[in-house]
Amino acid sequence: LDNTNLETFVIDPRKMRSLIDPGRHIKDPDEYLAENGLDALHKFLMEEPESASRWLARRLADRHDINNDIQKYEYLGEASDLYVKLRSNNCRYAMDFLTVIASTTGYPVEHILGEFENHRALRMDAEMREEVEKLLRSYSGSVALELFEEGLRNIRLKYSSDGIEPHLKFDFEEILGQMLAEDMTGLKTGFKCFDGTEEVEKYRIKQGGISIVAGNSGVGKTTLMLNLFLNMVDQYPGKTFVFFTYEESAKALLCKLINRKAQITLNSNSNTLAILKHLKETPRSQWKRQIAKAVDELREQTEARRLMIFDRDFEVHELVAAIAKLRERHDIGAVFIDYIQKLQINNEYSTNQIRLQKISEVIRNHTQQMNLAVIMGSQLNKEGQIREAMDIFNDANLVLSISEITQSELNELTAGGCILDLKRRNQTADMKNKNKKKSIDDNTIVTGRRLLTIEKGRDIGAHEKMLLYFTGHMLKLSDIPEIDRSDGDDIEVFLS
Repeated sequence: LDNTNLETFVIDPRKMRSLIDPGRHIKDPDEYLAENGLDALHKFLMEEPESASRWLARRLADRHDINNDIQKYEYLGEASDLYVKLRSNNCRYAMDFLTVIASTTGYPVEHILGEFENHRALRMDAEMREEVEKLLRSYSGSVALELFEEGLRNIRLKYSSDGIEPHLKFDFEEILGQMLAEDMTGLKTGFKCFDGTEEVEKYRIKQGGISIVAGNSGVGKTTLMLNLFLNMVDQYPGKTFVFFTYEESAKALLCKLINRKAQITLNSNSNTLAILKHLKETPRSQWKRQIAKAVDELREQTEARRLMIFDRDFEVHELVAAIAKLRERHDIGAVFIDYIQKLQINNEYSTNQIRLQKISEVIRNHTQQMNLAVIMGSQLNKEGQIREAMDIFNDANLVLSISEITQSELNELTAGGCILDLKRRNQTADMKNKNKKKSIDDNTIVTGRRLLTIEKGRDIGAHEKMLLYFTGHMLKLSDIPEIDRSDGDDIEVFLS
């Protein structure tokens, strides 16, 4: 009855008896055919089936002594649950069901409907109490107070028609006014290949939704998020941007931000560590100008509450409570979370996929309620899909993937024929003197560049590919190449 639109009938097997010996029960239609013949079977199948809903009512009555008031009360309680399901599927089923209940109990239909309503109210009250008790057991402490209050509001809405009523109104002028008053343009990334220009705008990071930055380990997922973070901090001086890091400490992330802002090479292999060593071992008055400037800018932006970094491993409900608290205090531009597979949730689930599904659902729901842009990192699996949960993909408004790029992909993006100059500063002096250019096999990974792909975009054309220049040791990504003339040669430097 729940899963089909077909008319459903039931034959009570207790009615299948031998016509020769009526006291003998027959177990199935095959035996009935052999015992009574084809005509008898045909007549039986035409006359004995009854509506499934009528049969359910009679079957339920067989399990109770209707002459006993207590059992009759239990019968009406169980019938109430079935009636709700039948009414939602087919009104005629529900009426047939009620007719049998009335004839079985001797009560008029109006009385039975009143009993059903009483049972429904008692059941809902018991369920509500159970949910409130579960909520009380789940949360404790000051941080969890907001989560408890929110859970209580949700329970009230679920079980109270008065709580639902205000949400069933649509005021066109009010919504239109909100639409015109709010900034719905979204956030720029700082990459013109994504943002477009002032004359021709392209894409934006939307408020009130999740944007995913996905990539394989080591390809630059966190680097892309850091670049987006700093680009937005610079472009929106009146807003606060928050970075929750679950993979690295706040100290490690701050050092990377200094490296990214300073744009100076102390060590082409491990520049972040070299800058940290310089900061620790060199008196402040002797810090290199670019590094000192980067430190001062980040300090000023932090004091102005334009950027914040947190490395506490908040459980997902604690995380959304922390975001809500920050939103009360600051005009939040966007929240960065690196990355979702590291997040935890208090409840236990049978698989990691279900756990991530629930985490994604919690973040999505609160993102929509708070109208915030959340930019969240995610790992990819070996097949290039978001690791362990496509629900993350489905919940997101925008999914960007960052990957290495092959020579064939580069040729396709640059309309073919692009030969990459491999002459780098770390090449041997002999190679430099000969100024050799090397032709690259189509499947060779091109150094110094990354491929940014829109895997999914609501109101955006998916699968668009964009080229970024990447200088790994300085952690900078850009869509504009720079020229380094430090050794007298024109060498294209790819920014990360």
